[in-house]
Amino acid sequence: MQIKLHTMSQKWETTAKTVTAVSIQQVMSSLRLDVPKSGVPS
Repeated sequence: MQIKLHTMSQKWETTAKTVTAVSIQQVMSSLRLDVPKSGVPS
């Protein structure tokens, strides 16, 4: 039983990391769209 719980938590951690990375990318791209291009060197 202990092993199954450990596998589950590993799965959840991986999922959480993936979701976090994806949402950070989404936030970054939407921020880039919001910023006026003229004032910011890309």
